[in-house]
Amino acid sequence: MKKYLIILALVGVATTSCYEKLNITPPNNIVDEQIEELLNSGDETQIQLVLGGMANAMPEEYRENVTGSETRYSNTEGLQYMRNLEGNDIVFGNLVNSSTFGTLEYMLGDFITSATDKNYPYWKIAWDRIHPANKLLAYVPADKVGNSNLMKEYRARALFIRAHGYLLLMQDYRPAMSQGNTKGMPLYTEWNPTQEYAEYASAEATWNFILTDLKEAVQLLKEAGIGVTKDNLQDIDLAVVNYELARAALYAEDYATCISACNEVLSAYNTFMSEEQYVAQSINGYDANGLPARGEDGLVSFYAENSGFLCLAQNPEAILGWGTDKSIKTADGWLNIFSTGNGGEGSCFARIDDRLYDLIDPRDYRGDNFMVQALGNHTYPFTGNQTNIQTYSNLKFANTVGIDGTTNENPRETVGNVDEIDIRMSEVLLMKAEAEAQSGSGDAKATLNLLLAARTRAGEPTMTCDNYASMAGMTPLQMVQLQFRIEMWGEKGLEYYNNKRWGIAVDRASSNVHWSKGNYPVANMVCQLPLNEVQYNPYASAAQN
Repeated sequence: MKKYLIILALVGVATTSCYEKLNITPPNNIVDEQIEELLNSGDETQIQLVLGGMANAMPEEYRENVTGSETRYSNTEGLQYMRNLEGNDIVFGNLVNSSTFGTLEYMLGDFITSATDKNYPYWKIAWDRIHPANKLLAYVPADKVGNSNLMKEYRARALFIRAHGYLLLMQDYRPAMSQGNTKGMPLYTEWNPTQEYAEYASAEATWNFILTDLKEAVQLLKEAGIGVTKDNLQDIDLAVVNYELARAALYAEDYATCISACNEVLSAYNTFMSEEQYVAQSINGYDANGLPARGEDGLVSFYAENSGFLCLAQNPEAILGWGTDKSIKTADGWLNIFSTGNGGEGSCFARIDDRLYDLIDPRDYRGDNFMVQALGNHTYPFTGNQTNIQTYSNLKFANTVGIDGTTNENPRETVGNVDEIDIRMSEVLLMKAEAEAQSGSGDAKATLNLLLAARTRAGEPTMTCDNYASMAGMTPLQMVQLQFRIEMWGEKGLEYYNNKRWGIAVDRASSNVHWSKGNYPVANMVCQLPLNEVQYNPYASAAQN
């Protein structure tokens, strides 16, 4: 079986010329001994030819798409955006026009039971990371890495991706540790399509498995001399792995590890986006009501290349992201009210709940990314369709002209051509502040003050935890929770996952903007194990939520 695994893993990885150079037999005849001899040789050129294809695919595995017909459930951005709709802070379009997909999620229908098609993609995308990671790990076991920096890097990449897959499973399919969860996941350490199903481990064992992988990955990258590579934001570098370690530790309630990992990231990333980079810039200025002004063509204009949320060059906080050639662009279609996708022309606006907006301090420029007043009719070029853009709609992801679109003959045709920012520094700072607040170690307020100072409107007195208008009387943890909601609004489904960790239910009853006033308990934020897992894994029924 080991020979069979090698054949599968190498097909499509090395070219015929590579095998000729290595003087080994073609891929259908490669045997275990030849691979082991090559890896033991220490010749990094040969190692790269044999394993480079798998290892170089690891960063792509982080953002791999899920096969499916519906955009929202066929890629990572779509899956995360559906989580955005399942909370308190994002309002989905309006009652009259929101009849497209996304309505079920927003109306808090069934997206968690075993049989629903809204569940399985979250399961599949996690395992689609674990399997290829285990394939690569078969060729770079700890006892074979030796002094090869290349082997260390390859092993670190695989450990990172495997841990990421298991973290996704735990965040979607298990309650938070604070909710008393004791159940984990089946822990597979090798790839074998005919191996027996594994029993489900405990939550403690699963989190230890994840943290152990990530800690080893951090150590391997350091030993290999791979630090923070700001010139390549698409790669798995030391900052990306430490980010994942911090995130996993926060879920596992290992706050000391979380703080330590955050500090490592923040030692390299400590420059915030400016007000101009954070707040959408209306090219035509603003009218008397403070709304984006219309140009001679009767349209408002926003350039993606001016936005820190849409352009990597404008975001000094970006730790991991992809340029327009690789960005998925799904979220932009949902979050950009001027897009030709569902979030714009389809009338499914991403709007902010008025209750959260009212908690944003008047000195806080982040509030400028939301229009309290309705913008009114907007005409979408090339189709001529009009949509009435409602109150509290967001400008955080606004663009009518994509990156490099100003040089295009028809600039507005480039709408939605944007970069993808996946991890940014402010989230790391907030994770550190939360770990400090949860553990009582460090100074959560001092950490938050760094963010608040950076988000203070030009010309206004610097904001702090002690003078932020809506935070009077709050505990440090409550302060962190509010700032997480404001800073990371609309990003990566974080409100949903944070609510689940914090034990905060969905309750829209007092909102003036939500048109679906539903309630949703924390217990229902846990997906059941999918039907196919229950049917085929004999241990799954006992492990079902």
